[in-house]
Amino acid sequence: MSVTKVAISNDNTIVVTASADKTAKVWDLNLGKLIYTLSGHAYILTSLAISSYCDKAVTGCLDGKAIIWDLKSG
Repeated sequence: MSVTKVAISNDNTIVVTASADKTAKVWDLNLGKLIYTLSGHAYILTSLAISSYCDKAVTGCLDGKAIIWDLKSG
């Protein structure tokens, strides 16, 4: 599926990608590997942001719903 949004943490250790497959993926930049796949939306993800403390991310989708995710635990 295609990536719709990308956010990089301000400490450059984490990348979160939002996708048309209704998931977001959390990547560790230092290790170059996938940490978590975040599932919970019913529609394509259209918005994404990471908190300034790099501990939370928020995703939004076409139905107007948003989910706040804990990036430490997934």
